[in-house]
Amino acid sequence: MFDLTITRAEIVVVEVESEMLANQVGYIALHGFSANATDQFSEQLGDLLADGADQIVFDLRDNPGGYITAAQEIASEFVADGLLFTQESAGDQVIEWEATDGGQATDPSVEVVVLINGGSASASEIVAAALEETERATLIGEPTFGKNTVQIWDELANGGGVRITISRWFTPNHNSVAPDGVQPDIVVSVPDGTPTDEDPILDRALAYLATVDQDAAWRPALRAQLAQMGLRVVGWTPETGLWAAWGAC
Repeated sequence: MFDLTITRAEIVVVEVESEMLANQVGYIALHGFSANATDQFSEQLGDLLADGADQIVFDLRDNPGGYITAAQEIASEFVADGLLFTQESAGDQVIEWEATDGGQATDPSVEVVVLINGGSASASEIVAAALEETERATLIGEPTFGKNTVQIWDELANGGGVRITISRWFTPNHNSVAPDGVQPDIVVSVPDGTPTDEDPILDRALAYLATVDQDAAWRPALRAQLAQMGLRVVGWTPETGLWAAWGAC
């Protein structure tokens, strides 16, 4: 038995972690889309860019989502303008969520990769799909969870509550992520039993960014040529030394 003094206080959840990696690569991980996430993310992304980061690894793995407004604001850090996603409800009600002004990493010269896996859900999928379909990022990892619904929380008189689905959301190209999730441009599987100090998805992302840096001079021209063919560059295959192209623009 012992006495314990407890002081009530507001708890601010830390949603963002970041660090500078080698070769001017900035790493930023977002763990949830809470009310505090937007400011935390903006501050730490700005710090990475101020420290000289010219490539960004944006880690959305195991991020279960959160507020749809936070998804819009965080995606807008990378997408300068245009449609990010649509929210569609009964009665043909459609809300178009577009990029907001002031994004810090909208310059195409800042290469962005987004890390995803089966734990990336909801708002994470909104952001990943928006950055991929607007040609702002390359997705690396495993398919996401596949949740395209929007809920609201309604408090009950007894202090409990109920979460109600009010609409569905769709990507800029009006694709649904349900049920198969957002598909990565570069698939990286993580075998069962992989040691906790090993990260195959991050390793693949850094290898990809290294090749982008080496070929920075001619890669924009290649992008333009492939775009005319309905394709886009999504990765480099170390085994063959060749670039890979994927799908429709």
